[in-house]
Parts: sequence; structure tokens; C-alpha cells
Amino acid sequence: MPRIRKKPFEAMQRQHRMLHLSAALERLQAMSDALSTEDSPVLVLKQPGEFPSYDDIAFSYRGNVFSVKLYERDAEGGSPLADKEILSLQEYARIHRLVPCCFPIDADTHQPLGEGWNLLSLETGDPIDPAKYPPAPDAVLSEWELQFFRVRCAVEWLLKERRGEIQNICTLPGAIPQIFFTDGEGNRAWALVRDADSPEPPELDLREVLKEYPAL
Repeated sequence: MPRIRKKPFEAMQRQHRMLHLSAALERLQAMSDALSTEDSPVLVLKQPGEFPSYDDIAFSYRGNVFSVKLYERDAEGGSPLADKEILSLQEYARIHRLVPCCFPIDADTHQPLGEGWNLLSLETGDPIDPAKYPPAPDAVLSEWELQFFRVRCAVEWLLKERRGEIQNICTLPGAIPQIFFTDGEGNRAWALVRDADSPEPPELDLREVLKEYPAL
């Protein structure tokens, strides 16, 4: 008798998560477009899909970087977001001067649970409105923003000069900025991104990288 193959639960979870991320991006993009000006732009620093990551989306406004984690809630109010994940993001935000937020979303309808920005503080649970959030005391760009611009410049160069297809990027604060991509000849490749004035790149255990990308 042939085996009946059921759709894996993991695949269904990924599908639901993509719906949630799409809804979150749509809402945050609409709010950002309404708020952003030439003098005070809203900059999206990280979108879903980057790995590794503590959060799902990150954006900056007036010197503050808002680190956003999806908070999926079912009909009973439960969420798969573990306390350990919340504590990790809070610690990560404290070290890198980020504003840790969660974006509540209905696990069944895949729609945001609140109006406006739909952001809640992961520390107090209070609503967060970036437009009303106190500007950062210093006007300089954060290290994450600087790192973000370096990676984006490298991505544009790879797309143009190497005719590459970007597979993944890492702009995680505290991590080495890097890009995984496929070049124009179909070769899987990996690039580190660093400031031209920085010292020699740090030593890495390439064995761990090759486990993920054996064809490098």
C-alpha cells in the first residue's frame, strides 16, 4: 500500500509565519511612509530572512533603532514566543542600545491585533509610537546603521559586478557583517564586509560556515 504523505507541520508553520511577516511589513511600511521626511527618514535596517537574528524586523528613526519581534497570539492568548527568546532580545537590545518591541499578530487571521504602529515594549508592555519616542541624545549613526550601509553597498556591487543572487545577509550587531550569494556562474559564495580603515578581518572557523555552504 502506498504511503500517504501529509504536508509537514513545519512547512505549515513556515507558511503561517510568512503571512504574519508580510502583514507586519505592510503595516510598518505604511506607517513609515507616513512618518518619514527628508530630514528625518525612517530607515529599514533589517527585513525578515536574515540569519542569524534575534529579531524579525529592525528600523531606525531619529537616532533610535527599533528591534521588532513578531508576537503571534492564538484565540486563548497563547504565543509560541518563549520567555528565553524575550530575555535574549532584551539583553541584545541593552548591549547594542536598541528599543526592543513586539508586534502582536493574530495567529488565525494573520492580521495585526492593534492600530497604528502596533508596537509594544518588550520591557513594559506599553505601546510604542516611534513618532513620539524621545530622539536619541546623540545625532551620530549607530554602529548598526553604519554596518547596514556597508553591507547594502556591498550587495549593490555584487548584484551589478558579479551578477549575483543574494541568498542571505548578516548585519547582526556584534557579528561580522557577511553576505552569502550565488554568482553569475552559479557558484555559491560568501563575502565578509568590513570598513576599509578597519584592521585585518578577524579569524573565523570556516568549518562552521562550510557545514552550511559546502560548495563554497
